[in-house]
Amino acid sequence: MNKKLWYLAAIVMAVLNIAMYLIIPLPERVFVLWDDLWELVAMGLAAIFLLQASQVAGPEKRAFRLFALGFGSWAVGQALWATFDLFHAGAVPPFPHISDIGFFAFYVFVLLGFLALLRHYSSVISKAQWATAASLLVVMLAVAFPFVLLPVVRSGEMTWLGKFLSFAYPFLDVVVIALLLPVISLFAGGRIGQSWLITAVGFVAIAGADIVFTYLQVAGGYANGNTFALLWVLGGLLVMVGSLRFIE
Repeated sequence: MNKKLWYLAAIVMAVLNIAMYLIIPLPERVFVLWDDLWELVAMGLAAIFLLQASQVAGPEKRAFRLFALGFGSWAVGQALWATFDLFHAGAVPPFPHISDIGFFAFYVFVLLGFLALLRHYSSVISKAQWATAASLLVVMLAVAFPFVLLPVVRSGEMTWLGKFLSFAYPFLDVVVIALLLPVISLFAGGRIGQSWLITAVGFVAIAGADIVFTYLQVAGGYANGNTFALLWVLGGLLVMVGSLRFIE
């Protein structure tokens, strides 16, 4: 595998999407389809390279396979979302949508991956590292609760399933970010540490987009083709690059 070529491809894809989302004006219909395509591509590439990384990783093998299943599930969900957009021009997919099966499965597999990884290294993770992760979790939940989580609970327009998913997505995003902290501190320094840091930034970008999506969904301001969706694309590409660095 020519890793340098894939690094270059990731940079080109990132720059191209930054230009398309933020600089070059596109007709609404074109922008929506562009967004659908590149979210699918980014999450699909992340899944492929995580699976490749699982072939060479040591204790991380099981975690990477679960991560790959998670990003693959997201890609399936995105394909279902894109199919709706393709045949229903100008309409926003209903929420919940069948694509949410794939999106929710992403969190299930990713959390299982982190639990498998942290369980393996639990003996070398200090109490201070666990305490820091727990503190970060509490702080992030305290910030998210009044702006995102509480409005979801109070919403009178959503079905019970819509409320559950709207609450679960940002809540699980916060949990994932908190679990990243002991992983990053555990592998700090060296090539492996850099790989985890890049992967972590990708997860944070995805979480940020999810939280904005939920906020707009509750506030009634969501529409297909929002520029914040760039974070999903960049997040997937960053996880792809982080995974690539694990491959010898």
